[in-house]
Amino acid sequence: MAETLGTLTALLTLIDTALTAHNYVKDFHHALEEKQRILDEMKCLKDLLVHLEDHIKHNQSTTSGAGMNHHLASFKSEISPFTEELQSSNGLSKRLKWTLWGKKEADKSLATLERFKTLLNAWLSLENLNKQNILSQSVADAASVQQQHQTALLQSVDSLRLQHQQDHIAVANSMGILAHVQKEQQNDDLRKKIIEWESLVPGKLFLYLWLWTISMLKLRMRMLE
Repeated sequence: MAETLGTLTALLTLIDTALTAHNYVKDFHHALEEKQRILDEMKCLKDLLVHLEDHIKHNQSTTSGAGMNHHLASFKSEISPFTEELQSSNGLSKRLKWTLWGKKEADKSLATLERFKTLLNAWLSLENLNKQNILSQSVADAASVQQQHQTALLQSVDSLRLQHQQDHIAVANSMGILAHVQKEQQNDDLRKKIIEWESLVPGKLFLYLWLWTISMLKLRMRMLE
């Protein structure tokens, strides 16, 4: 990325220098309209290059590798001779060379500029698309995290609800067991009382029979008197 930025800076410097030639439009022999178009294209290219440079500096560019640097360096080599022709100068040789530049040379330079402008637009479109994809992925990741948190919360609520139900069942079972134990205890107490009563019945029965026998003997003795 550093190498690409270095090439971009050199290219922007070259274009800035060439754009100072706008004062010599009137001297462009046989190609006044083409000359103005060339300057306009260079201004447009400068804006695109500045935008690309800013994007690479502030974003993790996915296209600012060796391929981009190769194209930038190649374009710089192509326009270097041309920009030297356009450089503002008071020298007579420069002015004469400038005025002898014809329509054919202008058309060739225009084709080079337009080709590179198309490539720049493609790069910037790709960068914007990648940026949108990264943003979309970030949104999707955030939504996924939120969904995970929501799922975890629902699972926690379900777990608490299940635990509450299990605790309720455990309490009910405990109460049932306690009631059963109490009932068994009552039954055991009752059995003990019955056994105790049954153990006393023969003795009481003998006493009742003895008292009844005495009563009958007394009654008979009275009758005999």
